[in-house]
Amino acid sequence: MWLKQDCSLVVCPLVLCYNDTVIYIAINVFLRVQILLGRDTHIVSKKAEAKVKNSIIAVADKQARNYELILILKPDMANDAAEVIVNRAKETFAKGGEVSVEDWGKCRMAYPIKKYQDGLFYFFKATTKPNVTKEIKAYFAVTEDILRFTLTVLSK
Repeated sequence: MWLKQDCSLVVCPLVLCYNDTVIYIAINVFLRVQILLGRDTHIVSKKAEAKVKNSIIAVADKQARNYELILILKPDMANDAAEVIVNRAKETFAKGGEVSVEDWGKCRMAYPIKKYQDGLFYFFKATTKPNVTKEIKAYFAVTEDILRFTLTVLSK
């Protein structure tokens, strides 16, 4: 509940999760104003939650972040098929900013992944918007030729 029986304010922060980042927003000031105005705080607070969430998402989507991606492909796949996957990832990253790709070649892995001891390694360094990473993760999740990938956000 937002309010106690005596109409005193209960501090109830709004917690939003966006791109693996937890954002805490205290909306107690907004509720105090609504109490003073005599408005129904439950209805107004739901509207306020939606407005705050939409504004945070809009601001977060505008900010470009630095990412690193390591992509491991099956070693027995054709060069053309590997280039298609790498180019698709590169084009997707380029939608939101800059990207550079390094081909690390065929390397032996520390342990087998999907019964493969070797893998084709690619290293991506990109500056892009957070919404682009969702598209890349979705594409990698359904592509069978990818053994493993890791996408990390670099600290500022």
